[in-house]
Amino acid sequence: MGDEPGWRDLIGRAPDELREMAWQRAIDLRLKPANGDRNVINMLRHEYSDYDAWNKSPLHSNDYHKVLDAIARDFPWLASACAAAQATREQRLPPWVQARRWAHSDAIDKQRRGREVAKGLAVGDRVIVKWRGQREAEIVEVRRSRVKARFTLKGQVRVIDRPADEVMPLTASGKGVNGHDR
Repeated sequence: MGDEPGWRDLIGRAPDELREMAWQRAIDLRLKPANGDRNVINMLRHEYSDYDAWNKSPLHSNDYHKVLDAIARDFPWLASACAAAQATREQRLPPWVQARRWAHSDAIDKQRRGREVAKGLAVGDRVIVKWRGQREAEIVEVRRSRVKARFTLKGQVRVIDRPADEVMPLTASGKGVNGHDR
């Protein structure tokens, strides 16, 4: 990096000096300059931290918050701007990123619900499953958040795999696999 200053070299520098450095960086990179403090935060985050190496996807926000917390700690005059940036992060993300985050959050919630339901199910339990309408079925396998259920339709035995939170127990046998207590 030659004679360029590092993060530690910037700690204690005058705010106006860092604002000028950040402004010049924005011009050099042909960025749309934000306000002075926001420019400094962006400069520190992208040029003087490992944020870009850690954060290969905009879906990961933990690193963003870690870096802004470090900036607020080492440059206290930027603390309120860091807090504001963190508070408005979601609104500033592109709509496709927000949608993916919401979908991911919904999937995590569904998996948690499935795990809770699966804890109360055992092989042999009678349930209602949705498959071309509602059907009564018997649990033949219980996994962390999913179950396999068996039923007969028009003389054919079918086994389907479903998220555990999508089945409705009819009876709880109280027994696990091979009749052992759960």
